[in-house]
Amino acid sequence: MHGIGWEQEAIDYFESKIGVSWFPGAHEKLTFCSTGGVVYCTNGMHRLVAAVAWLAATKGAAATLRKALVTVHSVHAASRRFILDHLKRGLRVDVGRIAAADGTTKITAFRIPQKHSADFYLVDGDDVRPTGQKFSLADRFKLFRNPTGENAFAQDWHTVTPRIAEALRNDGWLEQQLSMPVYADTPA
Repeated sequence: MHGIGWEQEAIDYFESKIGVSWFPGAHEKLTFCSTGGVVYCTNGMHRLVAAVAWLAATKGAAATLRKALVTVHSVHAASRRFILDHLKRGLRVDVGRIAAADGTTKITAFRIPQKHSADFYLVDGDDVRPTGQKFSLADRFKLFRNPTGENAFAQDWHTVTPRIAEALRNDGWLEQQLSMPVYADTPA
């Protein structure tokens, strides 16, 4: 990141109550999502990195990104149990999104890789159920090569790390912030 062309207004943005204000020269707002205690940037990663670097350098441990726009999603209870139970047993858990049967929506899928295959599970209502399909390494390569194929599952898998699992397990800090916001006013 070079910061070329960033003037004082960029620094002012980092230090402001960001809300839904625009970063100088950006086409979209800085936005975040939260699933349980896992918070991630959905737009504006470069300015987020710059803001964190600036605030940490100038404010130290008191650095705070103020009033950023966060969309909060609750964690599907069975999904949380599924992830935590499998990780506790020492298994790797990958999460992905796949097209539902209607072709218009996405549903959450889980993959538990084995030595030469993988077990797949889908979120189904209040439960997580096995798909009944196993894919060998050769099959997975074919899926990767042809993601629009009839049997293609999600290609954008994310492995649940122990740190992410802990954030899924512990979302009390977020619940506390939502019930007692730090700020009373809402920035424009």
